[in-house]
Amino acid sequence: MPRTKIVCTLGPASRHTFTLRSMIRAGMNVARLNFSHGTHTEHRATIRKLRRLSGEEGRPVAVLADLAGPKFRLGKVREGEVLREGRRVRIVSHPILGTAERLSLNRPELIPQLVKGHRLMIWDGKLQLEVVTPGPEEALCRVIVGGSLKDNAGVNLPDTSLDIPSLTEKDLLDIAFGVKEGVDFFGFSFVRTKADVELCRKEITARNGATPIIAKMEMREAVENMEEIIEAADGVMVARGDLGIETPLEKVPMVQKRMIASANLHGKPVITATEMLLSMVTAARPTRAEAGDVANAILDGTDAVMLSEETATGRNPAAVIRTMARIAEVTEEGMFASSTRRMRRSDLRDRGIAHAIAHTAAVLAEDLDAALIVCPTDSGDTPRRVALHRPRQPVLALSVSEHTVRRLALSWGVIPWKIARRVPPDQIVAELRKRIAEEKLGQAGDYIILTAGFPFGQKDAQGRLIQTEVL
Repeated sequence: MPRTKIVCTLGPASRHTFTLRSMIRAGMNVARLNFSHGTHTEHRATIRKLRRLSGEEGRPVAVLADLAGPKFRLGKVREGEVLREGRRVRIVSHPILGTAERLSLNRPELIPQLVKGHRLMIWDGKLQLEVVTPGPEEALCRVIVGGSLKDNAGVNLPDTSLDIPSLTEKDLLDIAFGVKEGVDFFGFSFVRTKADVELCRKEITARNGATPIIAKMEMREAVENMEEIIEAADGVMVARGDLGIETPLEKVPMVQKRMIASANLHGKPVITATEMLLSMVTAARPTRAEAGDVANAILDGTDAVMLSEETATGRNPAAVIRTMARIAEVTEEGMFASSTRRMRRSDLRDRGIAHAIAHTAAVLAEDLDAALIVCPTDSGDTPRRVALHRPRQPVLALSVSEHTVRRLALSWGVIPWKIARRVPPDQIVAELRKRIAEEKLGQAGDYIILTAGFPFGQKDAQGRLIQTEVL
């Protein structure tokens, strides 16, 4: 199996037991539930089915509950209406049956916030308007890119700093549901600043939750405030769909590289998403460009690659996962042969003892040609730090916490194992020798590097342990 983790969006093509089981066997590490669709009853049934199948297969699968966030859309539109380039169209604040001359928005409070010269990107940018005359009740716009209209088409406002709450009433209900059901991550849309992340965390805490937040980087303002958002969140998603509308398309590849590099430096897991193997919704093989896209994200340092329509509505979700896994494995082989895969020493300055020890563990494993790096952990921090250095050796994380085990399913290179009790470091190899051999993670005589907080099992342990063992 690859070290890069695979996030799969569930949908009509992947809700049945047989399909979900085949997806887990193919290499699904994280199941994404899109809360823009479906009911709580449906999501609850899916979560419980995933938990059962994951246990039966002996493979931890995390659940990412993706909050919908505010959605901006056109209202109803008369059939057959077409916007003509250069013509004028009015955006009004009250519901109407839209025409090529007058259109409405589902969020009328946006209209007073429009500014002359700002753009409205409609239907993933297929249509484009420019505000000519703003006003409190309606805005006169010029059609820059025309085309056919459709009901409820999505609207992006890439030039406008919107005074809109980042969480909707629906999101708050979904957070309460997700906390109750024990989801492993919340995907947080419409993030613009660290204050949005702090608000989301406050709402999770208010519902007695501590669920990690994956900030979806899809807004222009999120790019501008990238560092503070990554520092405030527990992980990030490079959401290239809306990002490619909110920012110039040609800038997205370099923005992706910057986001991944920043997340790596902050020790936060990062997911690269959108259209990675899109042609496989219908085709049996991906395009060469898609294979290169997946490989380049891995070489950039992403922890995980995400499938959306490919597994939600595609013809063969498990086949897509197997293809993604093969691309990742071959890419990683090339990465392991490179001398540039680890973080530079200069990146480690002022990162503290824990990061220095993690770096040392990775280097020691390489120098001794060790089979495995073992990290007993309560929080998951130690294995994540070690994996930042992209060691050739698998990072085996041992935890008594089911939550920690599932959450580590998102982290590159980490194999999370649930253990029944905390085992002292000097007894770990003896206790797990048989299982390590059965899983083909090592054989008799192999070196194993062990690193953990010290005293072992103590919350917020300040000491750090690193030692070598022989299997």
